[in-house]
Amino acid sequence: MAAVNEIACKPDIVGVGPQDFSPRLSRAQSQPVSDVQNDCRNPSLRRWRVMEVVSLNGTRSRHVYGHDVTNDTGRASSAIKEFDLEAMTATTRSGRSYQLVGAPGNARSGEYAWQHWCRINGVASEVDVTNQYFSVDKLFPHKDEI
Repeated sequence: MAAVNEIACKPDIVGVGPQDFSPRLSRAQSQPVSDVQNDCRNPSLRRWRVMEVVSLNGTRSRHVYGHDVTNDTGRASSAIKEFDLEAMTATTRSGRSYQLVGAPGNARSGEYAWQHWCRINGVASEVDVTNQYFSVDKLFPHKDEI
């Protein structure tokens, strides 16, 4: 739970969406877990999700959460400031750069960290916007589209 407290932020920080950086999701590449560097300041998340929240004061922001491969724990980020679809990295208000490894998914430890983050930051509502950042259909087109 210490990692969750370390990355918590105030709910009045606004993040940005993928439309602010690049409309092309087809260039998203995943990185094998074996290639992940051991860097606590720049964690690598697997089975990750991107969520848009509305705080109690009406402010919107986007955040990433998942299983932190580097520290083998659940992790939830502060608001996303920049998202690089080419490198699949999310840079947050806190200055961390989260490397998103592999496809999105559901990690119990990440979900726990996310729910804790929402409680301590006064989240009024949340929406999963992961599909705006990653599209399996774009990576593996149907036979008719080739």
